[in-house]
Amino acid sequence: MSHTAASMLDRPVAQTFFRYGLPWSAAFLLLSSAGLVDTIFIGRYVGAQALAAINIVSPMFSIFFGIGVMLSVGGTVRSAHHVGRGDLQAASAVFGRTMLLILLAGLALALPALAFRPLLLSLLGAQGDVLRPAHQYLTTLLWFSPVLPVAYALSQFARVDQHPTLASLGLILSAAVNIVLDYLFIACFDWGVQGAALATGLGFSCTLLLFLGHFFSRRALLRPALCGCGWKEILRASLNGSAESINEISVGSIILLINHLMMARFGSAGVAAFTVVSYGSWFGLTLAYGLSDTLSPLVSANHAAGLRRRTHRFLHVAMASLLALGAAMFLVFSLYPQQLVRLFLPGNATVGALACGFIADFRWSFFFSGLNMGIACYMTGLNRSIQAVVIALSRSLAFPALFLALFAACLEAEHLFLAIPLAEALTLLLGIGLLLRSRRRTGW
Repeated sequence: MSHTAASMLDRPVAQTFFRYGLPWSAAFLLLSSAGLVDTIFIGRYVGAQALAAINIVSPMFSIFFGIGVMLSVGGTVRSAHHVGRGDLQAASAVFGRTMLLILLAGLALALPALAFRPLLLSLLGAQGDVLRPAHQYLTTLLWFSPVLPVAYALSQFARVDQHPTLASLGLILSAAVNIVLDYLFIACFDWGVQGAALATGLGFSCTLLLFLGHFFSRRALLRPALCGCGWKEILRASLNGSAESINEISVGSIILLINHLMMARFGSAGVAAFTVVSYGSWFGLTLAYGLSDTLSPLVSANHAAGLRRRTHRFLHVAMASLLALGAAMFLVFSLYPQQLVRLFLPGNATVGALACGFIADFRWSFFFSGLNMGIACYMTGLNRSIQAVVIALSRSLAFPALFLALFAACLEAEHLFLAIPLAEALTLLLGIGLLLRSRRRTGW
């Protein structure tokens, strides 16, 4: 048994969970920081219309990342399985074929999107004074769109390659380059949303070059290869990441729906106010996802070893941590709503008033969202992909879409965001029901 696997099975539960969870959460924060930095610079130096344009285009790139997450999570789990057995040839083949599939999927999405940009922007809801900046942002970022999921997948495989520090450094490099270029392109050169997209693309390109340099060096255990496994194994492995992929793509769909509702009722000011809420919650939700995602490998390893009681203690530690994080985010949104608004859009009273009202309703979702992520990842670790997919679909698509439609018809537009905490609360009840149903199998 490898040292890594042994540490997952015999060290104290809380120590093991945070040893794996905190660095991975930090990595996700760094990975997501590019969009947040873009938003701050655009809001401060360009304006509310440009900020709305970025948010309108964002669902398109949720699809790119969703496919990348599904393939990379499944591929890294399968590659790690072969590494644990000492079969580096099969592990390298899974690595090479997964990366090739991610690259081809990215190109298959990017090329039609470039060819049919006017139609795509219309479907995304871009109109009026938002149309031009949305077109500029979409066009520039589409040229880099295959780079984003490939760079993310390589960071995942760097951890399997026993270089977790390199994985974190790659994400730090992307964030640092993006911040510096945002300042140059937006604040100094006045390139607007094109500068923001270019900064994001170049940041991930630098990360991609760093990882390619590693995996083609002698230091790497994994080498890009195609011989040693079949495509069926890759496709089956990708199903392990289906819940994460569904969550990413579904969130993009809900953002698209909210953008349409905001444009219909408040115009670009409503979309800008929603952008403040979504990016204001970024820190807490990203940390929650990083902690939740830690559960899957820990639960899988301990469950396979027959350590059922230890498996359930991991769930308890994760749920307590996620609940504490949710309570902290609720307090921040309750005590400092105006400060959050000024961080993104200083001096815009109309958007600020809307955003504060949205924050008052949205903040309740923090008590439930992290717990739902934790239950879904726990189910993934137990190889219960159907239950994980049900939870992911419920919290990120089915319930939000249902309640947004109902509230749009029955409530005042200012309270549309009550739909999100209600959807999360019902999903938590569903998740608890699925946990109780599974206790016979797990001996919980």
